[in-house]
Amino acid sequence: MSYTKNEIALETFISNTNNQFYYIGEEDDKVAPIDVKKFTEYCVAFIDSLEIER
Repeated sequence: MSYTKNEIALETFISNTNNQFYYIGEEDDKVAPIDVKKFTEYCVAFIDSLEIER
C-alpha cells in the first residue's frame, strides 16, 4: 500500500503536532511561546508540502 503525498504530509503534521503538545491535558498545561512558534513552522511545512489542485 502506498500513500499519496498529501496523506504523508497530513500524517507528518499530525505526528509533529502531537509530539510538540504531548503535555496538553495535564495539570498546568500552559503553552510556551516556543511551542507556538514550532506549531507555526509545522503549519507552514504542511501547507508547502501539499499537492494543490491547479
